[in-house]
Amino acid sequence: MWAKKNFLVHFSVLSLLFCSLLIFPYVGFAEFQKTKIAVLDFELRGDSFKTKGMGGIVAEWFTTTLVQDGRFEVVERALLQKIVTEQKLGMTGLIDKNSSSQLGKLLGVKTIITGSVLQIQDTIEVNARIINVQTGSIIAAENIRSTTGTNLRKVIQLLTKRIMKNFPLTGYIVKKHDQTVLIDLGASSGLQLDMDFIVYKEGEIIKHPKTGEILEVEQIPTGVIRIVKIGSIISNAKIISEKQDEKIEYGQLVQSVRKADALQRDQDTQSKKITPSITEKESTTSSKKEPVSEDSAALPKGERDELESGGQGPLLMPLKTGFFMMGSNRFSEKPIHYVKIDHLVMLMTTEVTFSDYDRYCLDTGHPFPDDSGWGRDNRPVINVSWKDAQDYAKWLTEQTGITYRLPLETEWEWAAGAGGDTIYTWGDAFKVDMANCKTCTKTTRKKQTTPIASYPPNPFGFYDMAGNVWEWVEDCWVENYKNAPADQSVRQYTGKCGNYTIRGGGWNSPKRQITVSSRLGVWANTKSNYIGFRLVRDQENEITYQKTTPDTQKSTNKNSDKKNHKKWWKKKDKKTTTSTSTFTNEDK
Repeated sequence: MWAKKNFLVHFSVLSLLFCSLLIFPYVGFAEFQKTKIAVLDFELRGDSFKTKGMGGIVAEWFTTTLVQDGRFEVVERALLQKIVTEQKLGMTGLIDKNSSSQLGKLLGVKTIITGSVLQIQDTIEVNARIINVQTGSIIAAENIRSTTGTNLRKVIQLLTKRIMKNFPLTGYIVKKHDQTVLIDLGASSGLQLDMDFIVYKEGEIIKHPKTGEILEVEQIPTGVIRIVKIGSIISNAKIISEKQDEKIEYGQLVQSVRKADALQRDQDTQSKKITPSITEKESTTSSKKEPVSEDSAALPKGERDELESGGQGPLLMPLKTGFFMMGSNRFSEKPIHYVKIDHLVMLMTTEVTFSDYDRYCLDTGHPFPDDSGWGRDNRPVINVSWKDAQDYAKWLTEQTGITYRLPLETEWEWAAGAGGDTIYTWGDAFKVDMANCKTCTKTTRKKQTTPIASYPPNPFGFYDMAGNVWEWVEDCWVENYKNAPADQSVRQYTGKCGNYTIRGGGWNSPKRQITVSSRLGVWANTKSNYIGFRLVRDQENEITYQKTTPDTQKSTNKNSDKKNHKKWWKKKDKKTTTSTSTFTNEDK
């Protein structure tokens, strides 16, 4: 009887142990250590701050966002305050190589984040720096500028996320099949196509001899993987290489190769192979995808802003400053006048794509625009009104903390002409196969948009400034350049503006409408399959508004409205469900 009872006790204990292993399968296995960093108080510059402790508050906001990310072990601020006080070190960003090295040793960190907050009138600028404690050198720096009316904490969170992009992304392999793997990182983590990750397996666990605390886990490289498809929370990668006598396996850690020597490679190779889009030959009920057409180009170079909701914004390039003679001898482009561009801005390298715009729709619940059956992804977004473009710009501004807006007409023509006085973006002589338009090729073509960057860029490096889709600009439509601004000022009416300007020509335009100076005015609520847009990122946001006289505004608006209805816009395009228009023979 006793033996039976003893057996039952042993069996119960073994059962309990077995169940605990099922419930806690990873007990006994060490995790890789998080990146340990310290955040110092930000230095306040300027005397406009009502709260003198704002530098510490900003540092606290940084700390909270870093901890919430899950990849960082941040030194507790009370401990940090105690150490810097005892050692008589500055708590703000004014530290030198010696003090940073001393802090690093005391805190057990290799990296310090600090910076400054500057307020000038209604503008706040926050600068953040990542400092290597061993060398005292700045590894990376980021900054963001906003108006005082903006939620500063939200701005700091955006800046923190930019800073975090300078640290490697870390995840795990959750599935392996042949030469491909799945990792637990997605679009919200900031992944890019063709990004490389080093794969590690756990090696020796290093413990403190007295306390038994795990100090380090040896990381043994097993190979390299490359991202080929990005999902929302998981992504596909292919195995590029494996170390000799090592294998990439399920459960191993992956760490991205970012910044420094790998950053330029990321920019050069991002999105080399664009996701296949739906073509007009494809049945609406079929799930089969056609391969990407041969004329689909890789995305050009440029820089992107990090979005608060995850991922990145469209590509941007600096718009050079200078002066030029704007307009031509055509009626709506007269008189030719001098314009100076001296306010530095960034202009989108290409037109806004469906991929860019659909992300906005997913985040805000805005209706997805119709693609006219031509496909989405890397094609320019179409069937968007002037207000739709404005709403997208506002969303990007909120996502990045930097002002986005439609380009001014002066900026647009300067960018299209690349600082010259040529008729077309590429020169004075018309050439075939330089743009997507009605008469731009000798071969048979599809009467639709093409993927962005399918044709050569202009000398400034901007794509599709001629053809593909007309582009909305900021300015209200006036039928000529009388009293037009001679700088980066927007042309406005004192009353309500019904029509806005579009530039550049579209896929259905004759060659006379794809010139650098070509312009038209359309109703603000027009949604067409030949109108899209690109945006300007305006760091300074110093655009002025020039008003015309009320008499000129009224008469001009009436005349332009009549022409828009009786001459330019004659009928509806039956190929799309939204209201579109085609040009009459007069415009050919």
